[in-house]
Amino acid sequence: MNMVGAPKHVDKAITAGVDYICAQGTEAGGHTGEIGTMALIPQCVERCRGHKSKLDGSPIMVVGAGGIVDGRGVAAALNLGAKAVWIGTRFVAATESHASDRHKKTVCDIGPLDTTRTLIYSGRPLRAFKSPYVQKWHADEGKINELCAKGVVPFSHDLKQAQDKGEHFDLAGNFPQLLGQGCGLIHEVKPAGEIVNELMADTIESLRSSTSLICRL
Repeated sequence: MNMVGAPKHVDKAITAGVDYICAQGTEAGGHTGEIGTMALIPQCVERCRGHKSKLDGSPIMVVGAGGIVDGRGVAAALNLGAKAVWIGTRFVAATESHASDRHKKTVCDIGPLDTTRTLIYSGRPLRAFKSPYVQKWHADEGKINELCAKGVVPFSHDLKQAQDKGEHFDLAGNFPQLLGQGCGLIHEVKPAGEIVNELMADTIESLRSSTSLICRL
């Protein structure tokens, strides 16, 4: 499986021999592109149409991702042509998750506008919590672009400078908390099994609700 953030990436992935395409919209946490999930999934489905897996000859399928945290999101992705979904942020706030308690609390406490795409952590766009540290960097976009153009990651730059000067660097507070815009629908940490059961039940309910909108002719 190859994850893509734009329809144009699908063709190269198919040529390379993938069996599945994960179409991840910009709403997702972590590294992500600029296209929203609702627009991206059906376009990737169109690109995959008629192509088959080199492994077993089955149709190449699309997995939807980005902002999907409950059954409504799963149902929407399936209705857009995806055959499965990839869910990340919801499981950050799972009891079994190895994310820090700080990270889990952030997922449950904030909303979609509290996230942003930033270059400061890796030099490539990724969505993370818009912490005071992130906001401070984005007050000087020129500096971010200047460092990245030189191949220097701003976060690593800060860490090295602090080490060289013997200064304290709040690693825990400044560390990236990756999460998607679906965080606004997550309000508590739950066991993964409970999350899965809720996802399945809510997906079924959403799909049934959708079909009930069709009138009998």
